[in-house]
Amino acid sequence: MANKRRRTKRTANSGLWNVLTTLVLVCIVVMIAFVALTYSNPYNRFNPYPPPTQAVALILPTEVLPSTNTPTPPSLPPTWTPTASITPIPSETPLPSATAALATPLGDDSLQTATPTPKVDSKYPFVLRTDPVGIDASILYPSRGCRWSGVGGQVVDMQDSPYVGITVQLGGTLEGLYTNQYSLTGTATKYGEAGFEFALTDYPFDSKGDLWVRLINQSNYPLSDKVFFDTFADCGQNLIIINFEQVR
Repeated sequence: MANKRRRTKRTANSGLWNVLTTLVLVCIVVMIAFVALTYSNPYNRFNPYPPPTQAVALILPTEVLPSTNTPTPPSLPPTWTPTASITPIPSETPLPSATAALATPLGDDSLQTATPTPKVDSKYPFVLRTDPVGIDASILYPSRGCRWSGVGGQVVDMQDSPYVGITVQLGGTLEGLYTNQYSLTGTATKYGEAGFEFALTDYPFDSKGDLWVRLINQSNYPLSDKVFFDTFADCGQNLIIINFEQVR
């Protein structure tokens, strides 16, 4: 009788452990399934800690409309400086002749050529004031002599007053190499209070309309036409003078 009771008790205990083992296995399977579902789709409704919803990227328009306001002085971008690889033309720098296009002062030691450019209708607020002309750079900078070439000038407003803070862009090809430089009016006061200047090479050289300058605003929208100019392999014409004026 006692043995029968032990067998009955052992059978009951075995059944209870079988049920518990089955429940544990079921829980393990459910947990594995939940982890796999959460890993493949963290945004499912069973995940109690879903990741935050990502914000939609805001795409700003890239088109820049021309500015009609008075341009403000932008920061001056880096400029490209050419390296010289040709032996400079030596010694004798000719003295400026009486007919050379010397600049006549506008009350502020600025430069303009003797021949004004006829006024033409333009869609831009600034036009060329005088035709580009070459002079001896040593007139402004005696130390430069013949071992330098460049372009400079100034910009005035409708009252012939210096217009400081306008960006001047130089572009084109410089002896076969593309160049893109920037300056600001007011940074080269040898030409006047609103003067600008670009250094080209450390020797005079010939070119025919390969280079140009123009005025732009802070959004790179043109304020004048491109003014193409020539350069000369002549120490007496190693500085090209280009002046602009506001017409509206």
